[in-house]
Amino acid sequence: MKRNIYVLILVAILIAICFLEEYLLKITYDNMQDYSTQLTTLVSQHSEDLSSKEVVDKFDETKKYWNNQKKFITYFTNYDKIRSIDESFIKLDEALNNNDKSLALENLSIINASAESLHYFMGFNVNNLF
Repeated sequence: MKRNIYVLILVAILIAICFLEEYLLKITYDNMQDYSTQLTTLVSQHSEDLSSKEVVDKFDETKKYWNNQKKFITYFTNYDKIRSIDESFIKLDEALNNNDKSLALENLSIINASAESLHYFMGFNVNNLF
């Protein structure tokens, strides 16, 4: 009887961890999508001067948000799965500094797609329980 209670407690803990992971990934994905959409709009509006204060501030805000969320996501996955987002932020920073609109938009789409795939692959499913 005692053993069955321990098994139920363990399963409940695993289910709680899965729901926490799903919630964290959903919030991160939604916010990254909002940030990248806003940054894409700003890059399109300021195509002549991508190093303007407004674009740089939004980029810094987006990167700061990602760095804060990355700390929590790495508890659930290894760094190799989220490395492409970090690489895209580095390339995006260089594109903004060099005023390269096409490279900036490309890296913004990679950031958005990577966040979406992270949510898709790490989202809640029965395989995560075991």
